[in-house]
Amino acid sequence: PYADLHHFIRSFRAPDDKTLFQLLTGESDATLSEGLILPVIITGFPRNNNGVYVQMDNGLRGFIRRENIPCDEKDRDHDFRRGGPNPESLPNYVNKLLTARISRLDILKFELELVGLSADDLRNHHDD
Repeated sequence: PYADLHHFIRSFRAPDDKTLFQLLTGESDATLSEGLILPVIITGFPRNNNGVYVQMDNGLRGFIRRENIPCDEKDRDHDFRRGGPNPESLPNYVNKLLTARISRLDILKFELELVGLSADDLRNHHDD
């Protein structure tokens, strides 16, 4: 019980960025990488309406730039790429599920940049 434990303390090394990201998120290169298609939930909009804030089911947050938000025929009247939805309708979009592809993963900031996928994009992806 009173053994010298200094050799354990000396061998400790702080984890590198990749290991720290894996420890805190539970995600690895196999489960989270650029190009991966996944569902995200809209959590909000910035004041400048230049994109959409989203969150994955594991808690990681990210954003989709305005030009990367999908525009389906049925949403033409609320086209995000033409200035965003009407401010009165913003609450209707929060908690909406989107399918997106990871375009950039920043493990230092724990942040994702995504590209929204339309139904046509998903059909074309599955046809390949």
